[in-house]
Amino acid sequence: MHVAQFFAFLRFTSDALSPDMRTIMDNNFLGWDQGTSTSSANEYGTYHTKNGALGNSSDESLNQGVRNAMMNFPNGVQAVVMINSRGGDHDSSFGSTNLEALIREAFDDSWDSNP
Repeated sequence: MHVAQFFAFLRFTSDALSPDMRTIMDNNFLGWDQGTSTSSANEYGTYHTKNGALGNSSDESLNQGVRNAMMNFPNGVQAVVMINSRGGDHDSSFGSTNLEALIREAFDDSWDSNP
């Protein structure tokens, strides 16, 4: 919960980042994962993404830890997902579908195609 609150604080207040600094950060992908954020698969604009993971072993079959991703969407929606495990389909280093793709697809699929 605290991560989501901090993420919203950075985006929706100017207490830590001025609007000009936030624009520079977003436009130049400072602190964002550029490969995911600029993906041509984004249907509704630029999705600024930051992901991370923490594990306790370099052996993926033994690795325990966390996997997380945060995404800012152009319409003001934010997503923060933290998973208390490693491996499986949500882990880009171990499965076929990474967490960022799952969040992006959920956002894209949430739009009503028949308004």
